[in-house]
Amino acid sequence: MADEPVPKFPPWGAELVAENAEFASSVLDHLVPAVVQMHRADAARLGLDPTELAILEVLRVVDPLSISALAGRVSLSHAATARAVGRLEEREWVARNHDPHDRRGWLVFLCPEARTMLQDARAGVRHQLAEAADDLAPERLLATLHALVQVTDRVMRSARDLADQRWQEIQYRRWQERRRTPGGEL
Repeated sequence: MADEPVPKFPPWGAELVAENAEFASSVLDHLVPAVVQMHRADAARLGLDPTELAILEVLRVVDPLSISALAGRVSLSHAATARAVGRLEEREWVARNHDPHDRRGWLVFLCPEARTMLQDARAGVRHQLAEAADDLAPERLLATLHALVQVTDRVMRSARDLADQRWQEIQYRRWQERRRTPGGEL
């Protein structure tokens, strides 16, 4: 199935829902690995690892964030996220300030130079997508945008579910470790 070419357009007006579902699955089978590959290539081109780029991308959309909130959004442990933020801070791509609501915590935010760099890194792809959208008839463009919103929602929901599952597994493992240590608190 991976060697099959992706059809240019879905079977618009197809009577069978299964046919459209099969098309959507085929597109996702090609789209997800392509996005992962693009993300890795972008990270390498910028001299980052994929985790660091994921952190920067999250902060580009929502900042400032605490390390805990950031860890949840990139599906990493608190410690791994803190190490990656430390590396990014050394390179002056992010900075930290004390959290005004919690004096013990820190908020991480994206530096302006990093924000510009991220926007420039995606400019070529955005330009190509805009050209492709210009070639579509209005009704196909509307249908494509609607489908993209649904696909994005499904993929993001799946990623959140995996992140929640990972967080629960980490919490359970920590609970077990505390239970095994003498004097461990529950």
